[in-house]
Amino acid sequence: MRLSSTFVILGVTLGAATALAWPIAHRQGGQGSALDQLGWFTGCWAYTSPRVIIEEHWTSPAGGSMLGLSRTLRRNPGGDSTIAWEFIRVYARGTDLVYAAQPHNQPSAEFVSEKVSDAEVVFANPAHDFPQRIIYRRVRSDSLRARVEGTQSGRTRGSDFPYARVACDSARG
Repeated sequence: MRLSSTFVILGVTLGAATALAWPIAHRQGGQGSALDQLGWFTGCWAYTSPRVIIEEHWTSPAGGSMLGLSRTLRRNPGGDSTIAWEFIRVYARGTDLVYAAQPHNQPSAEFVSEKVSDAEVVFANPAHDFPQRIIYRRVRSDSLRARVEGTQSGRTRGSDFPYARVACDSARG
């Protein structure tokens, strides 16, 4: 994945990792389906820095999936420009959740859940170039932190993206 993709999470787009050997019911703490546990990141989120704006839009869990869309804008004095985008589908496969990412101009990649709770989800794909892990953590009802991490060119790397909840029709304010 190109460096600009690390700004897309979501993905986020995110160290090699070993999947937890717990069944998904144990990972969830026995409350609802694993996908329903991710309802906390439904809605629209924005990360803003002096150089970029990253927007993520997530549908609520329904029909066995959640859909996400991410767009990264470079801030320019003459007007912002889109530098990256990604389409994401989170769905159940067996006892795991899968984060299937389709970043712009790159092959799709799948990351499998290591941990699912009502405050954090960790997806991993040790065979992926970078990132190998994608993490979302709920901070408060109006904020979350996304992290991408892994090894690239023999070096461990990671980037954090603090997101604020925004109105879906005005992510860029």
